[in-house]
Amino acid sequence: MLSFINNFSNRKAFEWFVVITIGIMIRPDLLGATSVVRAMAISGSSYANMIHFFRSSAWNLSCLRSAHCNAVKREIPLFRHSGRIVLAADGSKQSKEARRMPGVKKYKQESETQSKPAMMFGHLWGCVGVLTEVNGGITSTPVSMKLHGGLKGMETWSAWKDYGFSVASHVVQILNDACETADRFAEDCVVLLDRYHLTVPAMKALIAHNSSDKRKSFVYVIIKAKRSAVGYHLPMPKEKSKRGPQKKRGDKVRLWELFDSDIDKFKEVKLELYGKERTVSCYTIDLLWGKGINTMLRFVLSKLDSGEKSLFVTNDLTLSAEDVIYLYSLRAKIETGFRAMKQNVGCFSYHFWSKSMPKLNLYKKKEDPDPINSVTDPEDQIKILDTIKATEMFMLASTVSMSILHALTISANEPAIRAMLRYQRTPAKSRPSEDNMMVLMRQLIWTLVDENPNSPISAIIRNKQKDLFGRCRQKIG
Repeated sequence: MLSFINNFSNRKAFEWFVVITIGIMIRPDLLGATSVVRAMAISGSSYANMIHFFRSSAWNLSCLRSAHCNAVKREIPLFRHSGRIVLAADGSKQSKEARRMPGVKKYKQESETQSKPAMMFGHLWGCVGVLTEVNGGITSTPVSMKLHGGLKGMETWSAWKDYGFSVASHVVQILNDACETADRFAEDCVVLLDRYHLTVPAMKALIAHNSSDKRKSFVYVIIKAKRSAVGYHLPMPKEKSKRGPQKKRGDKVRLWELFDSDIDKFKEVKLELYGKERTVSCYTIDLLWGKGINTMLRFVLSKLDSGEKSLFVTNDLTLSAEDVIYLYSLRAKIETGFRAMKQNVGCFSYHFWSKSMPKLNLYKKKEDPDPINSVTDPEDQIKILDTIKATEMFMLASTVSMSILHALTISANEPAIRAMLRYQRTPAKSRPSEDNMMVLMRQLIWTLVDENPNSPISAIIRNKQKDLFGRCRQKIG
């Protein structure tokens, strides 16, 4: 936590960041920011100061995200493949129907989970996690979560450029976030993405990053392609006798049809996928792809022993089919990271809103004007942007809390600490879960604070509790 101190312009803001992050980590309920007050035994009169922190100008989101990546790289062993770190990126939609909450938009739910509605009002978050490895077990640690929708119309405001938000499409923002994260780690990386991210705008953003002189890393992607994906052979040289320009691409190839037409070119390999050894038939072909960009990509066709077919694509022409299939199987780790962030840390339990925000119209039609256009007062615009900033700060504090829990689970492999963990009939082999560590931290936090009074973290916590304990002593006296 102390590594973040240089990213705050004053001491009080840093102290609130410490208290909020630890409070999110140990709170027993997920009822918004007030749960931090209860978990940390802070006086209710300090609640207003804590809420003010989220809208403070004493910190910058980009700088804090960079500090977070540096801390993760220093404290948690990263998983690497061929010397490259591996990032997993995905989006998550969270239902929010507050009438004056910025960024709320109507979304179609693509998830196959039956418990989720087909349509919903809420926030779309883009998450980037780095894969980490402990005792042979691989997991995902979230390092970046940004709001990716519902901000259109605000880009014309005069204060917009000071906040660093974006109104680009979700797939482009996800790739930009992954490239920013790779630059923060300052290492070449592989980014794992699902089938919705194989688009021309997204690949243009990737090419722009990799060709930039300011980049600190080279980014490779592995994406699961749709059944309708097509590629093109290299064009044949133009005959001198024929008029016209040289063709930019050759014959079209419908990739899904290769499962039938090129079945004799497939080779069988054995891979460990999702914890089991599977027999996979795979085939690799390099083709041009993308209207207007015609970039060379490697397509990998995969068929499991169960008959399931998959099509993968990567811009790394040196990766083998086995590596592509294995690496993409690790993308599922971000889903377990999402679950821990939602259920344990409660990253989506925020309730930031603003009176300056026009009320949400649940029955708004496409042809109706956007209510955000009615906000013309510069002060109201700043208040709305500050509310979005507060929401992203809460999410950042949640990701830092998750990273701390992850780091603590690594040290929990010692027998003495394992003995203090709550009983589980089938305990994890590689390391305890973050949920298990949260329960232990709730039991030990105040003992650790009392036994280490000279610790900077203990001093910060006690300083915030001073007002509450002083009031209690007055009442008892």
